[in-house]
Amino acid sequence: MAARAAAPDRRPHLVRWFVIATALCLLLAGGGILVVVERTLTRQGERHAVDQARSATHALLDRRLRASDLTSSLQAARRRRLAALFSRASLGSDSTGATLYAKGGVIFTTGTREATASALARARLALKGRVISDVTSTTSGRRLRAFLPVALRDGRARGVVEIDQDYAPIATAARRSSLLIVALLEGLLVLLCALLVPILARTAARVSSQVDEIDTLERADELKSELVATVSHELRTPLTAVLGFSALLMDGKVDEETRHQALETIHGEAQRLNGLIDEFLDVQKMEAGHFELKSEPVRLHELLAHQVGIFQMQSPIHALELDLGAEPLDIVGDWSRIGQLVANLLSNAIKYSPDGGLVRVGATTGDRSVRVSISDPGIGIPLDQQGKVFQQFFRVDSAETRTIRGTGLGLSLCQEIAEAHGGRIGVESAEGGGSTFWFELPAAPALAPAAAA
Repeated sequence: MAARAAAPDRRPHLVRWFVIATALCLLLAGGGILVVVERTLTRQGERHAVDQARSATHALLDRRLRASDLTSSLQAARRRRLAALFSRASLGSDSTGATLYAKGGVIFTTGTREATASALARARLALKGRVISDVTSTTSGRRLRAFLPVALRDGRARGVVEIDQDYAPIATAARRSSLLIVALLEGLLVLLCALLVPILARTAARVSSQVDEIDTLERADELKSELVATVSHELRTPLTAVLGFSALLMDGKVDEETRHQALETIHGEAQRLNGLIDEFLDVQKMEAGHFELKSEPVRLHELLAHQVGIFQMQSPIHALELDLGAEPLDIVGDWSRIGQLVANLLSNAIKYSPDGGLVRVGATTGDRSVRVSISDPGIGIPLDQQGKVFQQFFRVDSAETRTIRGTGLGLSLCQEIAEAHGGRIGVESAEGGGSTFWFELPAAPALAPAAAA
């Protein structure tokens, strides 16, 4: 039977994904909040700077300008007076000067920059009583320019004052304030996430437990399906032989030789059916936790000799060699179950060596244990499948094994028997170069000290 693909790990990782998603959301939200807050604070800073300039203009210039000040021919004394007023109305050290506009154009300026067409257009709009402000980029940096209407004594806007201010302090103050606000918001979000992580961890644990239960049920359902398919396949072949030869005997028209051959076949297939049923029952006991063992002294050299004698007669193209050495091989365990383990390994060694050859059975003592090995010259096991051979229903998938009958239960039973005795089992194999299956069992207490010595 082909190996079942390993089911993907569907355990939820809610906490991990929550932390990753939260980090990404915090980064995106922080960037978005920073942009929005900075723009808002920048506009507020611009409005504040313009309001300051407007207040200064109203306080110092409104109603102090004369109609004659809005003409291009100003006397020197009046020009000095206007320069003093403009200096007091400018926005401190960040201002590069002020310019007075009238309908006719530039009347007076304290700076060195010439008026542009766009500045004159903004001045004409401000003459209608509107405050105009904008931010422009120059070779010296970004500047805030405000066009403020000023009124004469009659209260009507007769002129416009342009105040040019460095924009960097406004932008810097806005950036600092926005960073502080974003840091506070991010801190609150991180605190909220820290409070949510334990809740999500508990939720993830409950969900993971439910997923484990679902996986267990699905695996049980798959095993049931595999068992039904295996039973159907493995029982059909011997039943077909039994039915066919029994029908032949019932016909009554057979000679003695044919009759004897039919009876031998029926007997052999019946024994095979009995063995299959025993295997399935053993699997059921393992699944139910009722795999019980006797505890009795077992002379392993006698058990191995007995099993080799049985299988020596089963295949005319195989020879079995037993090498036990001179050391005693005494253990404590269940004679019949250990015999079943050895029988399964010997049966596999013969079955998976279709061309015949020498099967070697050896046993040695180690540090408080006894090791038994069974080597065959057969087809071997691919390296990538060796770790799965002890799984239930697993069969090596290759061109050679597809014609060899089996349930995929024998080696899993061997592993269960070895581990139930406190031992272990393994395999060493090369594809096309044969296999060596081995198992180790604890030595009997009387043997262990001698082996340790």
